[in-house]
Amino acid sequence: MGNSTWTTERRAKQSVAIRRWAPWRKSTGPITAEGKEISKMNALKHGQYCQQAYKFRATLRHSTNHFKFLCHKRDMLANFQRNELLKIMALYQKTQPIRLTRFQFYSIMQAREKFQNAKNPYLS
Repeated sequence: MGNSTWTTERRAKQSVAIRRWAPWRKSTGPITAEGKEISKMNALKHGQYCQQAYKFRATLRHSTNHFKFLCHKRDMLANFQRNELLKIMALYQKTQPIRLTRFQFYSIMQAREKFQNAKNPYLS
């Protein structure tokens, strides 16, 4: 096909043959305006599958998994500290079953509040 030259007769013959075949009648392309709008985006180059995008998504997955791990670790630590505080309170109430003084009550409440407001070192 590279160096072939078409003569005028050959072009005319090909033109008649193409009109006889009428390949445009058998076209399966979009017919509606909506279909044409969708199909015109087929040649769009977006870069979604380039190497940088793959690396970015892998980094994002790793970061998400690491964040989930840190949240789980934080929750385990919080549960441990909460359980320890409850054990201390229960132990104290066993030794002093009658009632707490106002000072004792407030000191326990302050410790509890301090625990609840403590900053998480893993997320800061």
